[in-house]
Amino acid sequence: MSKTDDAALDAHGIDLIKALATEAAEATILIVDTKDQAGLPAGVPVAFDRKAQAFKSVKGLIEEFRQAPDRRKGTATVETLASFIALVDRHKDDDSVLFGKTVWPDPKLTAVLDYDKEGVPARNRSHRIVYAFPLTEEFKAWVNGNAKPMPQD
Repeated sequence: MSKTDDAALDAHGIDLIKALATEAAEATILIVDTKDQAGLPAGVPVAFDRKAQAFKSVKGLIEEFRQAPDRRKGTATVETLASFIALVDRHKDDDSVLFGKTVWPDPKLTAVLDYDKEGVPARNRSHRIVYAFPLTEEFKAWVNGNAKPMPQD
């Protein structure tokens, strides 16, 4: 072989090593099949970091670019029964539920708008509306006197 042939082989070898090194350093995105798992999309992307030899979530990277919430969540606290009813009517669906707490000292109604649907996987249950019944001073005084002896005039 001539020096020109040796140089060409060396250059080719260097190019191969460079390509292998570049490929080894790149993260690879894989789609994990999750189609039969409740609450997950059909495929979930994960990154394989070749250098660390580990899988890494890409959710945080994707979430940085979210332009709208992924779902409704949070608790609205309303001051009147009328506003509670209006807000529940605005956001409810067929599976929304109401819970009532009748125990003193804080009776209240809670609407869970994204409650579980019957026969399907669970929903988030994190979109709520709360109405705490107002307690008048007279009612508080009446409860305060409950089960206490009082003078009879």
